[in-house]
Amino acid sequence: MFESFNTEEFGKFLRDVRESLNLTQSNVERMTGLNRDTVRRIEQGKVLIRYDTLVLLSSAYKKDLLEDLKTYGSSSILLNYYRKLDDLIIHYDVETLQDLKRDFKNFSKTEKIDNPIDYNSKKQFDKLLSGISKYNSKYPEKSYEDFFQAMLLGNPLFNISDYKNYKYTILEMRILLMLALVLSFHNKFIDSNEILIYCLEQINLNKNSTMNEKLLGIKLYSNISYNYHRNDNHVLALKYADEGLDFCKKSYIFYGLANLLYRKGMAQYFLEVLDYKSSLQQSVNMLIIENKNDLAQKYVEVTKESYGIILDLE
Repeated sequence: MFESFNTEEFGKFLRDVRESLNLTQSNVERMTGLNRDTVRRIEQGKVLIRYDTLVLLSSAYKKDLLEDLKTYGSSSILLNYYRKLDDLIIHYDVETLQDLKRDFKNFSKTEKIDNPIDYNSKKQFDKLLSGISKYNSKYPEKSYEDFFQAMLLGNPLFNISDYKNYKYTILEMRILLMLALVLSFHNKFIDSNEILIYCLEQINLNKNSTMNEKLLGIKLYSNISYNYHRNDNHVLALKYADEGLDFCKKSYIFYGLANLLYRKGMAQYFLEVLDYKSSLQQSVNMLIIENKNDLAQKYVEVTKESYGIILDLE
């Protein structure tokens, strides 16, 4: 699957990560055992970094560089599937799920399984899709086993009770997110949000974040806000919705804005903030701009039926 890489750009990325941690190349040499000249050549883009080298640097830099490397590869098929998965998690649609499952099945059959990173990711991704299908069924609690099994593929000793004791790839963070959402179905909103906030803290949303990390961060802000809404803590629901919106603006990302605006509007409604309807209407307008008219219609109908608030679809 990995055909070629922009080693120069990836090298610059690694240098920026190192410098953001205030580490010198000599520091990295002492921490990892890698020769300082090797670190220098990697940062200059003169060599294609080895798998075991990435593992060592990931530990030193506290980042999943195995995942980050995919951003710099010419073959970005799996990364595109991640993006489709992100949209599916936020705006579930049966047809979208079926299309994604079919496309991913064909992809798995045609692509060579010759890389340990991709092979494990493919298996996890497939299990995750199965879990999402069950999560959006009449019996969402049945999805837990699929999500749990997906996590075991990367962390064989994983236990939800001590989730903080494991390292996660960016895909496994999505799995952890889904496990947290299943907990909310059992009204365990505090437990669910503890996990979601942990994920938010772990992905380090800063200038060195990859697009994958940013998209995951947006989902986390949205779901944390929703959990607080369901737990009637509208002050914190508004806080995380606002933080998510602020992050989107600073990152120049429109993805997920509709959901965050809706969460903000509902929090404002319960807190009796006068312009709550403006936020809710902006949410619907954003969906229309994204050509998600069916979802916009659903937002309008649910808001009217549940709260008596009239929103405009035009």
